[in-house]
Amino acid sequence: MNVAPGRYYRSSVSWGGRIVRVEQQNDGIGLIAQLAQAALALDARGDIEFANGAAEELLGRSSSSVRGRPLFAFISARRSRRLVDAPSFAIPAAGVDTVDDATALLQVEGGGGRPVDLHLTGERDGRRYLFLRDVSEREQTYDALRADPAVVDDADPVRVGLWEWDITAGAVRWSPELFRMQGLAPGSVIPSYEAFLGFVHPDDREAVDARNRRAFVDHQPFKDIKRMVGGDGRAIEVRTQGEVVVGSDGAPIRMFGACEDVTDLRSAIRELAHVG
Repeated sequence: MNVAPGRYYRSSVSWGGRIVRVEQQNDGIGLIAQLAQAALALDARGDIEFANGAAEELLGRSSSSVRGRPLFAFISARRSRRLVDAPSFAIPAAGVDTVDDATALLQVEGGGGRPVDLHLTGERDGRRYLFLRDVSEREQTYDALRADPAVVDDADPVRVGLWEWDITAGAVRWSPELFRMQGLAPGSVIPSYEAFLGFVHPDDREAVDARNRRAFVDHQPFKDIKRMVGGDGRAIEVRTQGEVVVGSDGAPIRMFGACEDVTDLRSAIRELAHVG
């Protein structure tokens, strides 16, 4: 990909779980051009200035074909009862500076929409950067899990860990991928809320526990991003979303949700924070 000439520097970048050192242009475009995560560079008006290779693949369009077009030609707000936030996408007119972990629909080549999670950075080197993550697999399995608790045992998506807590029976179940995400062999421990909390980073544990307990009271959908240290000692960052189901008396009877390893994405976002 062609980017404007400029100063170069060496940096470590997380790519597919590996840390590689690359020589890249000393601005955000130079950085996102090297990343495996889909990312767009936006100008002050919110128009697309550059799409990296992963974003081109996700959009089904080349960077040159989307350059100069408004972001809103491709992104639309997605209303969902299970989302905690419903951000405004009027960038920058509404004064939106950053967006972290919002779900929207991406209009792709050939028509139709694909659910994506978004992270919009604050201004860097006169631009803002939008990371996009395809969450089609999560949305499909999550909807299936809402309808049928047995999906935890039957489905084994590659990148999504599922969990289900039968509060009435006091039974917790994890999908095989959730075991693996936590550095465990499937079935190697008995799933429990206490076991899950034990893998949460000590500095995040209190906030995560408080959020879960709050959901028991307000019965609202929830999500968070937290640090975890798996049974194999590997440190990861995990995005969790979940819901509480209540019985006819208004008391919680079931909680379920999905977890995703977003370590590489969060690492790329932090790397970009040093630009500009």
